[in-house]
Amino acid sequence: PEQIERGGFLVEGMPRPGAFSLPAGQRLPLEAAGKTIDAIVPRNGSTFLWVQDPAKPGVWQQIGLPVALAADPLGWANGVLIPGRDARAYLIDPLTARSIAEPFVPKFDRDHQGSWLSPAMVDRDIVVLADDVGHIHRVALKTAPVPRLVGEAQTTLPQRIIAGPVSTGG
Repeated sequence: PEQIERGGFLVEGMPRPGAFSLPAGQRLPLEAAGKTIDAIVPRNGSTFLWVQDPAKPGVWQQIGLPVALAADPLGWANGVLIPGRDARAYLIDPLTARSIAEPFVPKFDRDHQGSWLSPAMVDRDIVVLADDVGHIHRVALKTAPVPRLVGEAQTTLPQRIIAGPVSTGG
């Protein structure tokens, strides 16, 4: 604050070769360990995320994913929803990459195999997943008897989908 009042220039040194720098990517705000933290998603196809350490501000750790990303992940239900390249959707802990719930496995359709688009959150318990061939799934997080992602409803559009779903609320 004192330097802002004085004005002038702030001089910072150039990073040295080998110095840590975060990769370019999508910023994803998450809830973990009772705090809001950030994650960086490098790109689709990535097998890891960079996650801010909640105990040490400014410290980042690389978290390996259970599968390569098919689309942008979503911060949801105190975890990260991972649309996987294996046609499943996983909910993982952002600090350990451990599964929070059993993954969502859609019904296999041999004639219409698609790739996930970015998911949309409807509320704290429901997301919408869609693939590029026209399948749309309403997926809920159920906690009893064990945590799992359950497809509550599905429909198939008669045409391909070119963008991920969005939600305007419940």
